[in-house]
Amino acid sequence: SRGAAAIDDDEAARPAKRPQTLVISASGVDPAGRTALRAAAAAVERAGGGKARFADDELLAKLKGVLPARATHLVAQATDEDAKPPRTLKVLFALARGGCAIVRPSWVEASRSAGRWADVDDHLAGYGPPRAAGAGRRILDGLAVHVAPSALGPKDPSSSALTALVSAAGGRSVALRHAAVALVGTNWKPSDCRQAGLRALHRSGCALRFRWLCEAVEAGDAGAVARELYATNH
Repeated sequence: SRGAAAIDDDEAARPAKRPQTLVISASGVDPAGRTALRAAAAAVERAGGGKARFADDELLAKLKGVLPARATHLVAQATDEDAKPPRTLKVLFALARGGCAIVRPSWVEASRSAGRWADVDDHLAGYGPPRAAGAGRRILDGLAVHVAPSALGPKDPSSSALTALVSAAGGRSVALRHAAVALVGTNWKPSDCRQAGLRALHRSGCALRFRWLCEAVEAGDAGAVARELYATNH
């Protein structure tokens, strides 16, 4: 019919949707693997399979180890081919923010071979399919959290990284006097603490090793992780 033909003409006249530009980051990938990732991105673009940029090249030095804000894919390398990649800060940010697929390096090679960005389902790294963007806001659900810089050791994540992760997981980063929970380092000792507020949270079981936050983010629900396992008074 003439009406159907008009609709077909309208569809044909519409410009084709531009493929999404992927924003790729890497975790645990050695320099050779990062070079392969850039080469794959160039090969896919030459084949007309879509554009991508390697966002880690754009990070400021102080943000190394933190997932770029708009990352769509995180390529995570395990030490063993069949193992689950380590739960790095980048992995945690991908889980907390949502909208980012955590994939194995095999996804890069599959994409290069196909001349287009491959579906992620066959290359997931062990952390499940991508979570919905923004779903992580429910993990802490507005919990008032204080990250105690003086209670973190040299091998713990930085206070700025943990504060950003708290926000990504839906928590509120607050001053110590307003905190319901304080996050401290792996080796923090209350006997060495001079902050009365932090000692009070310790006594009430609300000073928690920062790994509680990591477990909550991976589980997708802070309520699913027992606080007492990470409380400093146990």
